[in-house]
Amino acid sequence: MSSQNLPPALCLTRPVRLGIDVGTYSTGYGWAILKPDSAPGTRREISLKRSWPGAPPDAVKTLTRLLLNTDGSVVAFGYDAQRKGESRNAGGKNSGLRLVEAIKVRLGRAPDPALHNTITLGQYTDLPERSLALFLTQVYQHAVADIARAGYNEEQIQVCITVPAVFTDHQKQLVRHAAYAAGISREKGALILALEPEAAAQYALTSGVRIGSGIDAVPVDLAAPGTRFIVVDCGGGTIDITAYRCDGDGITEIGKVGGGWCGGAYLNAAFENLVLKPHFGGDNMYEKLRERFPAAVRSMRDAWEQVKRDITVDHNESLYLQIPADIAVNLTPRVKKRLKDRQDGQATQLIVTAAEVHAVFAAVIPQVVDLVDQQLAVVVEEFGALETPENVLLVGGFAESAYLRRSLTDHFAGRAKILTPPDPSIAVVAGAVHFACEPETRARRVRFSYGIEIAKDFDENAGHPEAYKKVVDGKAMCFNVFRPHARAGDIIPTTHEATARYWPTSSKQDRIQFDVYRSTDRNPEYVTDPTCHYIGSLRRLEPGHRLGQKPPWRRGAFPLWGNRDRRVGLCHPNRPAGARRVRLRQTRISRRVIP
Repeated sequence: MSSQNLPPALCLTRPVRLGIDVGTYSTGYGWAILKPDSAPGTRREISLKRSWPGAPPDAVKTLTRLLLNTDGSVVAFGYDAQRKGESRNAGGKNSGLRLVEAIKVRLGRAPDPALHNTITLGQYTDLPERSLALFLTQVYQHAVADIARAGYNEEQIQVCITVPAVFTDHQKQLVRHAAYAAGISREKGALILALEPEAAAQYALTSGVRIGSGIDAVPVDLAAPGTRFIVVDCGGGTIDITAYRCDGDGITEIGKVGGGWCGGAYLNAAFENLVLKPHFGGDNMYEKLRERFPAAVRSMRDAWEQVKRDITVDHNESLYLQIPADIAVNLTPRVKKRLKDRQDGQATQLIVTAAEVHAVFAAVIPQVVDLVDQQLAVVVEEFGALETPENVLLVGGFAESAYLRRSLTDHFAGRAKILTPPDPSIAVVAGAVHFACEPETRARRVRFSYGIEIAKDFDENAGHPEAYKKVVDGKAMCFNVFRPHARAGDIIPTTHEATARYWPTSSKQDRIQFDVYRSTDRNPEYVTDPTCHYIGSLRRLEPGHRLGQKPPWRRGAFPLWGNRDRRVGLCHPNRPAGARRVRLRQTRISRRVIP
């Protein structure tokens, strides 16, 4: 969302810009005061939250975890939820509590078998969007309290929440609904979303950080005009990638937004599948331990989470992780004997060999390397190769992995410089604040083709299907035609508005509904193509009538109203001058479905 689309008075009424980065593993926020006379690109003083309940000293993020009662009420969140959950064995059959984690990777998606073991719900189930709303409520209340101590009230806050670049429109909408349920205002402009790699790019441009790729390397100024760089946001659930070019007065997105579900949480899942399960008796025995002692199993995963950051590609030593008493005591004699046999008689510690460590990283790292390789190929193919190596900026919590950084550095030697800010985990948080203050992005590449369903004059020579033919007022028309308003791959300014003229297909038609579709194809022909997905309908609301209420019919008004059972066509722009004009930007989405 561009700042040019916000109400003119918003900068004065909501001068506090709050950025929230909700990650799969951890969450943080920061805020700044927007001064009306500040110039674009100004370095801002950002206040980061550094005192989370139950967290280690000076932690800028807390764990994205909720501890809930059986009635769904919140007992604790973040590190506090982790501590209380362990002490009360949350998730066990008799604990009466459940610890919810990995919320973001489940939002708007089918259950991911690869992450089944990293999600603790005990014997309960719940919608991830509700869990997100409960978690955001806790975070937002803390933020409002912090900002209130600086002399500002809630009505003066504009909130920016970051989302993965791989999120669909439906998933973004779920984030918005969760934010509203958490108490964030529904007023226009009070809530905006920012893509995580774009927020990181804002941080790189406005933080003043000149990033070097080594001790003796010359720092790279990413804000220099003409500089282009690829942003790789390495989060807990997703790897989000795109590329930008600095144009002096802002940045232009020149890459194709991409990524995959192969973040740090999948590395933890690989650790469970390749290390914990084989050591603790296989799938069945491991599942029994998870069911009876979920807190003990989580402590093993968290121990791996801490040590994995410092493991390098030339790692050649075994790791020694303490086995919790609940697990050690309740292993069957057969499993305990096998554990001792493979660990030279040791059964109180889990010994992870160097080969096993490399096998865990090998399950995830190649996927990340391939994603960066694909993005680099897109940029070079479309904009040409540079005389100097490309810049690849790593941000996010997973970017702290020495193994990941070295793997990328070795793979792209001579082709790209792998750059990492001093604290990559806060880049997205700080970038969200900068984005809320003044988005530096001047143009973006469209990920999908967006358009509506219309009717055109039927033409056999144009290949119109006979099944889509319908005679209206004595004239043959072809329905189900996809009329694009934006094509996938186009680079469009953030202030651009797409408008078009449409006319009713029949002189007797009294209501019009616009059915909106998106497609991964750049040039789809029909809305029935396999690449097309229906995402919603548009209608005009008459003054004094609410969304969802049937507006009164009056001659000449052409109110936009209808449903999927009674659709009416729109005619291609080929009607006599003076016919009624309908502007898409004056309509609203009436309902949404999962794409």
